[in-house]
Amino acid sequence: VIAATNRNLEGMVRQGEFREDLYYRLHVLRIHLPELAERTGDVPSLAEHLLLEIAQEHGVPALGFTEAALAALTRHRWPGNVRELRNVLERAFILGGFDKIELRHLPPEFYPLGGTNLESEDSTALESLEQVEARQILKVMRATGGNAVAAARILQIARSTLFEKIK
Repeated sequence: VIAATNRNLEGMVRQGEFREDLYYRLHVLRIHLPELAERTGDVPSLAEHLLLEIAQEHGVPALGFTEAALAALTRHRWPGNVRELRNVLERAFILGGFDKIELRHLPPEFYPLGGTNLESEDSTALESLEQVEARQILKVMRATGGNAVAAARILQIARSTLFEKIK
């Protein structure tokens, strides 16, 4: 049995909040994994690995990060550890249209003080929904090499819907 917790089980046993017999059954080999905030040097390689996983799930190549985006990821505290990192990367991957992840694709808390936000950095922020949709479809079609089945899967729409939108 492999078990993980963010609680102090030893303290809970002392306070009678966790069964002592269960604690000793589980406590054969203890592995302490420091929080991601304590191992910021691991963030770049972990981010690259997670981005590759996310890109493979969507059937497109991972193009990496800009230096600014990678620096912002490394500076972050990561209170949610690897789960938070993966969620941030998935969001950035989708917002970036499956291109290289830039600082503007990250949530606002990643921008340096006095920095930018998505609206001020992105000159296309005032496009119509139809224009944004057309641009996104084009990016996905390019990323999939024109494969409509893969593009429809990434866009999470029916292939027939994709063909209608392309028309």
